[in-house]
Amino acid sequence: MSDFSPETIGGLLTGSAARWPELTAAEEGSVRLTYEQLDRLTDELARMFLQRGIARGQHVCIWCANTINDLAALMALLKLGVVSVLVNGELTASELSALLRLSDADVLLCGDGFRGNAFRDACPVLRDAGLIRDHIYIGGDVTALAKGAELASEADYAAARAAVRPEDTATMLFTSGTSSGRPRAVMTSHRSWVLNSASQAAALLADSSDRFYAAVPMFHCFGLCSCVLAALSVGARLCFPPDKSSRTTLEQIQERGITVLHGVPTMYHAILAKDRLESYDISSLRIGMIGGDTYTVTQFMEIRDKLDFNLVPGLGLTEATGGITFACPDDDVSVLSTTVGHFSELLEGRVIERETGRVLPQGETGEICVRGPSVMQGYYKDPDSTARVLEKDGWLHTGDLGYLDEQGNLHFAGRLKEVIIRGGENISPGEVENCIAEYPKVDEIKVVGVPSRHFGEEVCACVTLRPGETADSGEIIDYVRARLAKFKVPKFVLFFPELPKTNRGKYDCIKLRSMAAEQVRKK
Repeated sequence: MSDFSPETIGGLLTGSAARWPELTAAEEGSVRLTYEQLDRLTDELARMFLQRGIARGQHVCIWCANTINDLAALMALLKLGVVSVLVNGELTASELSALLRLSDADVLLCGDGFRGNAFRDACPVLRDAGLIRDHIYIGGDVTALAKGAELASEADYAAARAAVRPEDTATMLFTSGTSSGRPRAVMTSHRSWVLNSASQAAALLADSSDRFYAAVPMFHCFGLCSCVLAALSVGARLCFPPDKSSRTTLEQIQERGITVLHGVPTMYHAILAKDRLESYDISSLRIGMIGGDTYTVTQFMEIRDKLDFNLVPGLGLTEATGGITFACPDDDVSVLSTTVGHFSELLEGRVIERETGRVLPQGETGEICVRGPSVMQGYYKDPDSTARVLEKDGWLHTGDLGYLDEQGNLHFAGRLKEVIIRGGENISPGEVENCIAEYPKVDEIKVVGVPSRHFGEEVCACVTLRPGETADSGEIIDYVRARLAKFKVPKFVLFFPELPKTNRGKYDCIKLRSMAAEQVRKK
């Protein structure tokens, strides 16, 4: 197969298979596929899909459990130019139904299930409801997925594959909806994924000797770009976990010699909290990216020091195919622990005053905007929302706040949608969180706004304490008062046994604001 563009995702895999045919591309349990085997298997799957009427431009959904089977199915669809709609394996059939309607995906690929979620039982119900016209089982032995099936001819497949262009839409991934409550389907091209994944691999100094642990799921831009495609672009090995537990993660690092471990702060936190951490041999770890949510300097240093590897911060969003900034592994620890690094070489980046669009100088906080080839094509069937964040000249408004320092490193200051407006003053929750997080009794902290008849909103700190610690709201308020301006001091401090999180590991801001408002109302 030679008539393909190297700037398509299928071209990326085939190119890697030509360069590293005998190296292991992916493994899960006892299953191991070389690059040559993965490329050949996905060719067979693609021919099977083509024979079943699945073709370029069609929208096909993978109910994703983050397995080697999901990887094979995804690569096969992408080789055909199919728009692959990736959804979280923990979603219920009702939640999936809404995303099928939103994305216009009429074929569903799924395995047996995930965490008690029986995929195959839901498929007939979805079909009877008219939401899908076909569903294809992609569970079981990955090497047998196309066994015995009718395949399209080699000639038809070659023609279908040659028609796929770098500018074609490759995927639809969904925003979490944690701020707006309504997910949106983000369309991203083949070229965006190929270029950004290569950039991520370069930032990690990754090569074919590395072993990436696929802990961050593929339905998330972080997992798909910085892990899956970054690994495949340099001939590295992808290791799929049997489950998401921290114990399994440590066992897999030890058994498989994992060198690259990406994660969100809550994942790393769970690993550090594991009993007898020191009994596991995790010396193979070389590097990992941290992102997806906020963390403190103290938390960063604890993760870095206890796991004894290079921890690299970055900022990313689905609308920009993942990472827009990252630090260099050899940056000073002060840069690594307090910034999210510099803008990607693929992108132009700037910080603007939201109200006027004026580009702000170093040190002034405003909205982070980027422009370049990794920016999304838009939100599917939502031109109004697209126009609100994507300017005609290509600048993407990220909705994130930050400022640039003299070295060009970006300091993250929170999210525009989470800004608390108290009596006309704009308050960044991130600034208050960073302050409270340094209080030695505090384990986790999230600051939200709660309704106020007089000020519009009041600052409310939602806190969990370290094991064995006790505290009252007064001491935390006094701690903040000594360090921040009066209007930023929380009016309320609420204590929780744990803070609600989404199935992506992010804080569930909508739920937490509701819980906090209810508690405050009762006071």
